[in-house]
Amino acid sequence: MPSLGPVLAERAPDILRLAAAVLADTPLWRPPDHSFDALGAVLAELIGVALVHPHDVAAHERLVTAAVRYGELRDREGVGERFIFAEFAALAEALRRFIASEGVPRADARAALVRLDMGMSVAQTAAVRGTHRSELEAAGLWDAFVGGLARQSPLFGLPRPDAGGTAADAPPPQP
Repeated sequence: MPSLGPVLAERAPDILRLAAAVLADTPLWRPPDHSFDALGAVLAELIGVALVHPHDVAAHERLVTAAVRYGELRDREGVGERFIFAEFAALAEALRRFIASEGVPRADARAALVRLDMGMSVAQTAAVRGTHRSELEAAGLWDAFVGGLARQSPLFGLPRPDAGGTAADAPPPQP
């Protein structure tokens, strides 16, 4: 599994195109100028957090920041949370299909997909909160709802992707 992260990072544009195709097959309204390109920064950080640096707090903070910015963008475009959930679902399916097409051994593919799913749950939460940033800031809740999100990642409980082992072997989060 250690070599899967760089492969996914290199092929991120292909994964985004596949996600767009998956979403195109759903009967969901999309803005006329919809592009998955906005999700590219989130995907790049997601791959890094899930498969390369799962215990690096700074990497998790970059993921949360990228996802918040993506959520803010979708909010400015007038696209609601429902669409963000659909995009993340399409991205998850694209990752699953892409990894399957790469001939990754089943156990490694499943381990990678679990890690990606865990990171994606943090990113999706940050993106949705990004759509509500102005309201959360006005209520004085932004830091409470987003500030600690990076440090709450379930990936901190897993061993490094290239180390095997159990959650008990996971190092503490590194600032």
